[in-house]
Order: sequence, then structure tokens, then C-alpha cells
Amino acid sequence: MPTRVGSSGGAQSRVIATDNRFHVFVPTLNGSSFPTNVHRYESTDGQNWGAPSLIASFDNPPLITSPNGYGSDNLPIFYAPFLDAKGFTDGAWTVAFPVNNNGYNNIYVFSSNRGGSGGGGFVNAEANDQFLHGVSIGGDLATWISYYTYNKELAPRSLPLWMQAIYIPQFGIPVGADLDKTINPTAWGRLSRGGSLFSFVAGDYNGIASNPFKAASIPHVNESMNTNDLFQHFVQEPPGPLQEKNFLPNYMPFPLGADLTRLSKVVFSIVPQRAHRASSSYLRFAEGGKANPDSDTLAPSVGPYPTFPIGRP
Repeated sequence: MPTRVGSSGGAQSRVIATDNRFHVFVPTLNGSSFPTNVHRYESTDGQNWGAPSLIASFDNPPLITSPNGYGSDNLPIFYAPFLDAKGFTDGAWTVAFPVNNNGYNNIYVFSSNRGGSGGGGFVNAEANDQFLHGVSIGGDLATWISYYTYNKELAPRSLPLWMQAIYIPQFGIPVGADLDKTINPTAWGRLSRGGSLFSFVAGDYNGIASNPFKAASIPHVNESMNTNDLFQHFVQEPPGPLQEKNFLPNYMPFPLGADLTRLSKVVFSIVPQRAHRASSSYLRFAEGGKANPDSDTLAPSVGPYPTFPIGRP
């Protein structure tokens, strides 16, 4: 029998299961359906739920699309500002969502076992947007985060996009890796997201997975000779020095229930607010396969896929 969780609406919420608990993460949406805070509810039977626990609040919502336009049609990129959450059989859970940090979308994560009793913060606070993220927590008690971001060697919000992954151990210093620096979002499908304006869209969610052996599987969409492919990266975190593709993220910790509103900044779009017709490049993807823009036929997958070691100092 369906049971209502809390008193607010459940749009954009996520439910997960751990060892013997259900957890529901519910964003509070403003009048424009943009998230302004995230609460967690817990239950042992899925019907009786405890009082909400505030993860973080941020009265100024994250950006829904890029403020800049790209490609010949000057379209924005859809940021998919939805929360993601995962649980593990040992009872640990993690949740991640974008927060407006000085006018840029930065991914915020809170893990129940970080530091032993739970902790969170910006995974990599920077003057650059991070979006379409995924989060996972595994048997090694660590959290993995992946996201798209812009070229960090040029001006902010410059193409091509990069895909980055960050490993956050239960204790110690997080470490990251650049997985791909060649992503062309103007080859993505064009759909109506974030209002009536058409945007370049790679999806609404980006699911990743991890295991007890300090490894994770991270997908991303990029242009190829077949228009677009869904690529898969396999990353690991063996102890040792930093590797060529590694970086130390600017992890900025905050306590449970932090009010992050003071960090936000209103950003105005410079994309002309005009209607665009969706092109014929709407794609359907299947893991490991290539999508034909005019059909649902999948070509044989490409490979082998690279594995990038992540060394921890």
C-alpha cells in the first residue's frame, strides 16, 4: 500500500535501501519547481517514517541550464539539477545535489559515514559549473562522485566539456581524476528542459556504481563517428602517489543541516529566450552501444575502455 512520506510533495525525490532501513531524500521546490533544500526521512518498514532531517538549505536554487549558449543555434546545456542518492548493505548512505556557489553550480555531497559519524561539503568548490552528476557508496566505506564540467584551461564555461571523478574516503583527503577532456555537448540531443527553451541534453540522471575494491564504473555521453556513444570508464583508487590524470579537489566541508544561502549568487542567462525547434538528433542510448539518430537500432559496442588509476597521497 503506498504511504505518504512527510507533508510536502515528492517531486524529484529519491528512495534508497540500506541494511534494514529505507531512506527518502526530498528536495523542497520553490514556485518555479527549483530545489532550495534537501531533507532525509528514514523508515524500517516503508510505512512509518520518522521526522525529517535537514541535509542542507540553499534558498537561491542552482542553475537549471547554462547561462551561455553554444553551437550554431546558440542553445544552452541542460544541467539536470536533480539529487542522486545511493545506499549500501552495511547501512551507509550518500546523497549529492548541485548548489549555487557564488553563481556556479558545484556538487554538494553528504555521506553518513564520512569522518565516522557523517559529514558533507562541496566535493570541489570552484568557479566552474559541475552538472549531471552521479554518486555511489561501496563496501570500502568511501564515496565516489562524477560530474561534467567545463574546460579548466580556458575561460569559465568554455568547451569542450570534461568528465571528472572524485574519490572521498571515510577518513582522509579526497582525490580526483580527469576522465575525458574532449566532450562535445553540441552533438547531444536537443530537448525541451528547464522551461520552454530547447537545450543540449545528455540525460536527466547519470548513474554510477562502485564496489568494495576501491573501484567504480562511470558512464558519459560523447560525440563519435556514429554521432554519440555512451562510454564507460572504469576507475580505481590504489594507494600510492598521484598519477598523471589526478588532481586534489578543493573539498569544502560543512556540517549536517548547513545553510548555504550566503554562498549563492544570482546569475542571468545571456541566451536569447526564443523558441527553438527540436532537431532530429533525439537519441536513445543503451549501455555500451551506439545510437543511430534516426532509429533505435544499436550498433556493436566499442572497446576496450580505459581504466584510470587514482592514487591517494
